[in-house]
Amino acid sequence: RFCATGRMGLLRNLSAAEILAQVAAARRAAAKLGMPAVANVVFMGMGEPADNAENVRAAVACLVDPKRFNFGRDRVTVSTVAPTPAAFADVLGVGRGAGQNGQGGGGGGG
Repeated sequence: RFCATGRMGLLRNLSAAEILAQVAAARRAAAKLGMPAVANVVFMGMGEPADNAENVRAAVACLVDPKRFNFGRDRVTVSTVAPTPAAFADVLGVGRGAGQNGQGGGGGGG
């Protein structure tokens, strides 16, 4: 493992609601402390997004929804090592077969 959190072991995946609650809490804390507003969200570290693809996709959809969190699509990044092309395709939401036929299985991490 390349990070200390990897040695802690997986207890469970966060739900989409728990992921969104973290963003909401960060927004409240920044406002309360007079800090700049939260402008970017990065899914990285303390867990592999490909292992929680359904909840990550749901959270990203809420984050970029103009009626919810209203982040620009260029302000939300999912960093993943996606251990297989199928896992990468799953994070993208393009289906398990997409990574196997060369579509959606390449490119960068976010």
